[in-house]
Amino acid sequence: MPKAVEDYFVKLWPNLEKAVRAIHSSQPVSMSLEILYQNVETLCAEKKANLLYSSLKQLCEEHIKEQIPKLTIYPF
Repeated sequence: MPKAVEDYFVKLWPNLEKAVRAIHSSQPVSMSLEILYQNVETLCAEKKANLLYSSLKQLCEEHIKEQIPKLTIYPF
């Protein structure tokens, strides 16, 4: 696989990760949603959808694990 194709994920993932982390923490997303969408579209077009999915899944799982203790302290 050409190095340029591998570099797409390395180049685009940090921005997507930053946006997801901002959403998880109820903060504004610093990049436009259109640019983020284009980044996802580019990764999918370059056959990086599986890598993108697994990275997003891991990021969301980490967030959920961090939130579980907070949820257990609230009285219901």
